[in-house]
Amino acid sequence: MAPGGQCTPRPRPAAEAIQGWGLSRRRGAEAAPPAPQPDRPADLDGRTVIRSDDEGQALSEAEAASVGKRLGERLLSLGAREILERILAEHAGMEGPLLPILHAVQDAVGHISAAHVARIAKALNLSRAEVHGVVSFYHYFRQHEPGRHVVHVCRAEACQAMRGEQTELHARRELGVDYGGTSADGLFTLEAAYCLGNCAAAPTVMIDEKLYGRVTPERLAAILAEWRNR
Repeated sequence: MAPGGQCTPRPRPAAEAIQGWGLSRRRGAEAAPPAPQPDRPADLDGRTVIRSDDEGQALSEAEAASVGKRLGERLLSLGAREILERILAEHAGMEGPLLPILHAVQDAVGHISAAHVARIAKALNLSRAEVHGVVSFYHYFRQHEPGRHVVHVCRAEACQAMRGEQTELHARRELGVDYGGTSADGLFTLEAAYCLGNCAAAPTVMIDEKLYGRVTPERLAAILAEWRNR
């Protein structure tokens, strides 16, 4: 009671004041009409573009380009997603399916992108870091689209003992790339291998699924020329 018999309002506790402010905010939000949202087309000229996040929402081509540029995410076309979903279904219920799934994806599309990692992680109830850790640990798995042909040069001890270093050096010089790189013409991706099971005929090179033994620098040049003309 204030002097003179007038009542003064009781100060509101901080928590109560905050709660009242939040309530007024909610009431104001309820009263305001929702902002119109543009429709997201599910199909764009027969092709759906999905984002490499866990939501997999359909995006317009402009939105997809913006998302990819801003976040650096790889996008999956409808066909690529169908391949991935088929592989996941084929391995459903398998014990320890991660490695078989990764091998199947790379065999089907040639590499394992960030979008593949995100979808596989969700399907297997793993984190993206866990899946990416496996992909990055094994040299066999590629995270970027390869060239038309993949050249594996063996770097195991038997090949090194048979002057395999010279074959390696020639491969890098002729293709103009180091291991993991793709030649400027897009024909060859150079990969290191650690034993191709052909030690008796070292040094060994494998292009796609074809194995070559006793590959000297001169023979490698002839082999690459043959593959260029295919």
